[in-house]
Amino acid sequence: MKKNIKILIAFVAILAILIAALIFILSSPKKNDSEPDGSINLSKIFNNEINDIASINIKNSGGEFTISATFENDNIIYNLEPSDPTKQPSQSIIKTSISELINLIPSKKVEEKTDNLNKYGLDTNLNTIKVNFKDNSSKTLILGNEAPLALGNYLKISEDDSIYLLAKANTEIFTNPKEFYMENKN
Repeated sequence: MKKNIKILIAFVAILAILIAALIFILSSPKKNDSEPDGSINLSKIFNNEINDIASINIKNSGGEFTISATFENDNIIYNLEPSDPTKQPSQSIIKTSISELINLIPSKKVEEKTDNLNKYGLDTNLNTIKVNFKDNSSKTLILGNEAPLALGNYLKISEDDSIYLLAKANTEIFTNPKEFYMENKN
């Protein structure tokens, strides 16, 4: 009889542990791609490396210009067009900016698809960056209006119907004038 009581107690203890584990699993937050604020875990815009870029066309309120890459041995030399006879491209500033561009990650997906780009200031194409790759592919990014509460700016990526939010700290490459990328000749 004592043996049956011990087996029954062991069975009840195991059952209690299983029920507690089930309750814990069911009450735990579900793991998915969405965060509590509705944003989605987003990845980098570009799946390319800095060495894959042939040129970048930038259009903003300061004008239009192109940063092109020339590959000499293991070095990348950047040029700016139109050129300035009194200045030269700042290799370090350009390389840093391109590195930041190639590693951009939007902070949030705002809308899956919209027919009203005007709502986000994306209809004017005032601030655009077109990245041209050595394999003859390209990707264009359009920077729109500033979002409420200064959370950043709206962003549209070519071949993607979604509207994203880009952190304010990542918008400078869209708005810097050509002179930002230049330095005086030695």
